Amino acid sequence: MKRTRYSKCIIFVIISVLLCGSISFTSLAATSAGQENSSAEKVVIPLKMVNFEGRKVDVGYEYTCDLVQETQSSSDTVSPQAIGWIKVGNASFRLILSPDNGIGYADWKFTLTNDDFIKGVSGKFYVKKDLFGLYNPVLAEATVSEWYSYGTLYKLAQGSESFKFPGDVSYNQNVIFQWRNFYITGVTGNYSVTNGESQGKVSDYK
Repeated sequence: MKRTRYSKCIIFVIISVLLCGSISFTSLAATSAGQENSSAEKVVIPLKMVNFEGRKVDVGYEYTCDLVQETQSSSDTVSPQAIGWIKVGNASFRLILSPDNGIGYADWKFTLTNDDFIKGVSGKFYVKKDLFGLYNPVLAEATVSEWYSYGTLYKLAQGSESFKFPGDVSYNQNVIFQWRNFYITGVTGNYSVTNGESQGKVSDYK
């Protein structure tokens, strides 16, 4: 009788160990699969700016453009492949400079016209003194870092970033307005926007 109870205890311990090992392996496999999926979602799709236009508005100067994505397609009538660009959104940037008040503003707006939605936007603005040389010192800069809560679905995202602007800068000073490293985080994809810039006088942006 004692040997039977002892044998049952040993069998119970062995089964428990095997079950724990199976659960741990399943958990590890699930975690690994999740990491692979997360990594796959981080592929960045480049967006190119086309139809770029600039115009003086009531306050400041605004630049607008279309955002296009390169695509590849093949069919019985196209051989072997057709490569083209399709419009997937719009973008606009506006710069306002007020040296008298020691401040400036950089406004931005992105719209997606594809099947995706915007979850976040990040990037940088720079205003540089245009010395017509290799080195153009930075007069001001602003950072964009916008994130929308889960559950919200936006086709359009916009914002305005304020920054300090030197009061001793003349309205006749030539400047360079730059937007750099802009990224749009979407629900189904992530997008990088082409860097851009434009030149003008401070008076153009008042």
